[in-house]
Amino acid sequence: TPRTAYFPLAEQFITQGEPAFCGPSCLAMVLNTLRIDPNTTWKGGWRWFDEHTLASSCCKPLEAIHQEGITLDEFAALGRCHGAAVNVFRPEEGFP
Repeated sequence: TPRTAYFPLAEQFITQGEPAFCGPSCLAMVLNTLRIDPNTTWKGGWRWFDEHTLASSCCKPLEAIHQEGITLDEFAALGRCHGAAVNVFRPEEGFP
């Protein structure tokens, strides 16, 4: 339920460091909430996703994300690249 999903997600809240990092920041929050191992250290011994460790590992170069952001399809690909099961749902044509 939304109520039970809120608190684990809120514990992982990340503020995006750059305007174009909204997608990677959101995805890092979700991957950390799902306890998916990033297979790299963040700071010290902590294994944690943030927008930089997430984006630097696959898919699109960090500098390109900094300039352009990411699309929904790139967001999904980045999540899959890190082991998340991602399904993209788009509204039907003509959805208000």
